[in-house]
Amino acid sequence: MTGLAQSGRVTVLERSQLDKVTGNLSLEKESGMSRFFDQSTTVETGKFLGAQVVFVGAITEFEPNVTGSDSAISFASLAGLKHHKDKAVIGIDVRFVDQQTGRVLHAAHARGEVLTESFGGDLTYKGIGLGSEAWSRTPIGEATRQAAEGAIRQLVDALQKIPFETPVLDVRDGNRLFIGAGHDAALQVGDRLRVVHRGEAITDATGNVVGHDEAEDGWCEVQTVQEKMSVATLVDGKAPKKGDLVRFPLQ
Repeated sequence: MTGLAQSGRVTVLERSQLDKVTGNLSLEKESGMSRFFDQSTTVETGKFLGAQVVFVGAITEFEPNVTGSDSAISFASLAGLKHHKDKAVIGIDVRFVDQQTGRVLHAAHARGEVLTESFGGDLTYKGIGLGSEAWSRTPIGEATRQAAEGAIRQLVDALQKIPFETPVLDVRDGNRLFIGAGHDAALQVGDRLRVVHRGEAITDATGNVVGHDEAEDGWCEVQTVQEKMSVATLVDGKAPKKGDLVRFPLQ
């Protein structure tokens, strides 16, 4: 998740720790303690952003000690420490899945290998938590980082084939569009986006949504950018309605 956020190509929406966020919202707005909070400073509930793409992954190869070799040389003067050689290998599969259709947009596989040689006692991973500081210093922890970074690079490169889009939150005066992305999505004043009129969902024989009846009609240009919202002016085409989309062209 950190690698995706640092790529600057996506807005990462927290899900795995979302219970902590909702717990704080409930404390401020709905709990018996809410009367102690200045409600004018608390945020509204029900404003979490929906995801365009879901990130899923799996560990497909896990070998913390491939070689597992200890040399026969021991050193009495060093309290019996032995020369230890350790090769760690890990494989990771990751995928971007379309939120609406469930279709896999892109898949990537990466592998990390680390060979270490050290003097010391036997290495063990028992009791070391995945992702902890101690884990990151182990050969398998370093191999995991290598594999994760390789997979993320592949996914970020693949994002060039997935157009960024965000909903139209409101339309005023016929040509002022309020869109659901701002500094958080790296929008800038002067950016031009396609206006997309979205119609009904199109389903397959099993009832799964495979797309929408939509048409790209016109352009809008970003005039002001806030943290999570921007205001754009329609410069060509038919004005959208609330719930339509604006989309960056792939080129």
